[in-house]
Amino acid sequence: MRILPFVLAIAATGLLAACEPQGTRRPGDLTQSDLNAGRRIVATDPARRQDLLNNCRAGIRMKPERERNNMATLVGVTPAQMPAVFCNRIISAIESGRLTAADLNAAGRGDISRKVLAVVQGR
Repeated sequence: MRILPFVLAIAATGLLAACEPQGTRRPGDLTQSDLNAGRRIVATDPARRQDLLNNCRAGIRMKPERERNNMATLVGVTPAQMPAVFCNRIISAIESGRLTAADLNAAGRGDISRKVLAVVQGR
């Protein structure tokens, strides 16, 4: 499913908005230290967290209806509920440390692990 890597990339980018890049890495890759720094920023700035959620939801809403419907089936909610539920689950998992930079990088390349799938499905 193409939307999951897209949304994970939006979430990771949003968390890193105030972080400076460190070292050389592939475009789109994220280090754990960058993710931790972004996590701290979001934890202390509710407005930044809300912006991240809004950007995530907007990114999903830009996708074709068929993809959104497929995601709703995967997430286990109605198509109308899917953007909010999906983004809340992903961002909460990033904040709590349940998803790591390695998880996000792999998902961004299309390698969706069982852990990421469980997060998306609310398990």
